[in-house]
Amino acid sequence: MKTSALYARVSTSGQEKEQTINSQIAEIVSKAKGDGSAIEQGLQYVDDGWSGELLARPALDNLRDAVKNKSFDTLYLYDLGRLSRNFLNQLILKKELTEAGIKIVSLHDINGENPESLLAQNVMGLFHDYERIKIAERFRRGKLYKAKSGILFGWQAPYGYEYIKGKEKGMGNFKIVPHEVEILKMIFQWIGIEGLTIRQVIKRLYEQKIYPRKSKNKYWSTSTLSRRLRDETYIGVTHYNKSKSIVPENPTKNEKYKKIKKSSRHNNPKDQWFAIEVEPIIEKELFTAVQKQLILNDSFAMRNKKNNYLLSGLAYCSCGRKRAGEGNSKTHNLYYRCTDRVLRYPLPKECHNKGVNATVLDDRVWSTIVKLLSNKNLIKKHFGIWKEKQKQPTSNTDFLKTELDKQLDAFETQEKRYLEAYGEGAISLSQYKEQVQAIQNKKTTILTKLQRVSTDFSTPSAPVILPDLDEYCDKMKIILTNRDFEKKLPIVRKVIQKVTTDGTIATIQGYIPLQIPVENTQENVKFKSEYRYRRSPQRRKINPIQRPP
Repeated sequence: MKTSALYARVSTSGQEKEQTINSQIAEIVSKAKGDGSAIEQGLQYVDDGWSGELLARPALDNLRDAVKNKSFDTLYLYDLGRLSRNFLNQLILKKELTEAGIKIVSLHDINGENPESLLAQNVMGLFHDYERIKIAERFRRGKLYKAKSGILFGWQAPYGYEYIKGKEKGMGNFKIVPHEVEILKMIFQWIGIEGLTIRQVIKRLYEQKIYPRKSKNKYWSTSTLSRRLRDETYIGVTHYNKSKSIVPENPTKNEKYKKIKKSSRHNNPKDQWFAIEVEPIIEKELFTAVQKQLILNDSFAMRNKKNNYLLSGLAYCSCGRKRAGEGNSKTHNLYYRCTDRVLRYPLPKECHNKGVNATVLDDRVWSTIVKLLSNKNLIKKHFGIWKEKQKQPTSNTDFLKTELDKQLDAFETQEKRYLEAYGEGAISLSQYKEQVQAIQNKKTTILTKLQRVSTDFSTPSAPVILPDLDEYCDKMKIILTNRDFEKKLPIVRKVIQKVTTDGTIATIQGYIPLQIPVENTQENVKFKSEYRYRRSPQRRKINPIQRPP
């Protein structure tokens, strides 16, 4: 008695959910039963959610092993594309089966029972391969056209948004998720305003029991936060074709079976990106501040340091170059040396300023910070100067009007693109109406803001409420007393803008902060001002002791 087997496969998760694999199996079993053959459960080889591009599939490998062992005589398929979508791979598999004396029965193909039908079957397989490539290219071009027209489609919405499908297929928009937006704004403020690092943000989120949208572990990862903090979607612009799928050169997991062949991503050049406007969540000024702080945090990261330099990234030479920390292998002393000789190599150096002993300069700068921030009279004097400056009339009306006009022009351009897309038949009338209505709503909002700009800036601002400066100085004394290196570091970064030295005299430029985050001090000093101000950079000179280079 002859034995039969079946092979079934679907590629996408959507097909898995729709259980199309079960419909394949049911149709094959029915056909085999009509031919007077029953297929045992052990001879049903099923790859659920595996791409036909891949030759390494668990059930297919088991089938090929069974072919070598001659475990069956007839193989039933829904169609030959189930074996492989690649024509050459399909020929290899068919050859293995026929050489083992196994008959192939395809429910939806010409079965090669003679040379003529075999030729027709191969031609059909080649045509299917060509059609697959053609369909993929058609989809790619269709998506590019939609992206060029500013149409949002099939997006994986980032945190803070939810993708809402439109009434027509292939259309949609981002809807803001209010509670996620509040969390995002806090995260951006913690870094852009308070100057926290990503790791400090992760700790704070965990302590406040704020968890990411999708995570088995109840904490945010550094990679996730890093991507979110750099995502321009939050300032109103998302991009299509930003990256492409590629086969990883050095895969992190050496798995035998991979459902996705191209599991890695590679960024495309920026001129190949297509911008699509969405509703912004974060102000551009805050987003820019966060990008600057991330760069600053990276330069200050302890993983980049072999030794402890309090002024790392802040020390400059009087020639204009930065000073970098460098150790002396003989004396084991640490110095801040001008980078001129490194940057000009192999040319002769232009700067001949000597190195400054890092330990001495760090101590002198820290003692100066403590002295300045503990001086009540000095603090009050500079706050008085700052307060007088706030009374001087300033207006950003022209700048805001220009920005709003630019946004209005962008929406009008987008509206014209939708009209062109409708005229060329790329979108239906209902799609056109839906997108244009959304643009009209945004334009109405911009026009309302334009009408309010002049009124808002012509009215006097609310009086500035300064904290109690005596209390401020008392708290500063507590915060600045007996600090070790790890506790000094965030305070120095908060206060110092740069320290410039010619090797003999050092000039400090910095700010008077009204708040230093409690996380950075690791003390239970709960002092926080109602407003956060910074005085413009002030200079103080100190004379570090010069040591031999």
